[in-house]
Amino acid sequence: MEEIFDLYSLSNPVLRTHVFWSSILMVKVLSMSIATGLKKKLGKKDDKAVKSKSKTTVSPVREDVERIRRAHMNDMENIYVFILVGWIYILTNPHQWLAMTLIKAFSITRILHTLVYAFAPIPQPTRFIFFIIGVTINVYMGVMVAKTFIN
Repeated sequence: MEEIFDLYSLSNPVLRTHVFWSSILMVKVLSMSIATGLKKKLGKKDDKAVKSKSKTTVSPVREDVERIRRAHMNDMENIYVFILVGWIYILTNPHQWLAMTLIKAFSITRILHTLVYAFAPIPQPTRFIFFIIGVTINVYMGVMVAKTFIN
C-alpha cells in the first residue's frame, strides 16, 4: 500500500507531468466551447436565420463553426480517456522517461490536432497522423494497465 502513496506523491515526476499536461488539456477542452461561441458571434454578419415550412427558425450550417465543434467533440472523445487511463497507468509504475514522453506526446499532438482541424485546416493526412498518435498512446497505456492488473 505504501507504494501507491509513493506513485501518487507530488515527488513522482510522472504524476507531476500527468497533472500538468492534463490541466493544460482540460483548459483546452473548455476553451473550445468559447471558441465555438466566438466564431458564431464574430463570424459572418450576413447569416440570418431562415424560416422553414414548419415555421421554426433554422440557422444555416456554417462550416467554420462546425469544424470547431467537431474538433471539440474529438477532444472529448480522446482527452477524457487519456486523463483517466493516464491516472491508472501511473499505478503500473512505468519507466519514468517513457511515461513522461507518452504524456507530453499525447498532449502536444492533441493541441496540434486542434490547430490543423479547427483553426488552420491542413489537408490530410496531417490531422490523421496527430489523431492516430494520440489514440495509439491511449491504447498502449490501456493495454499496459490491463496487463499489469490481469488476474
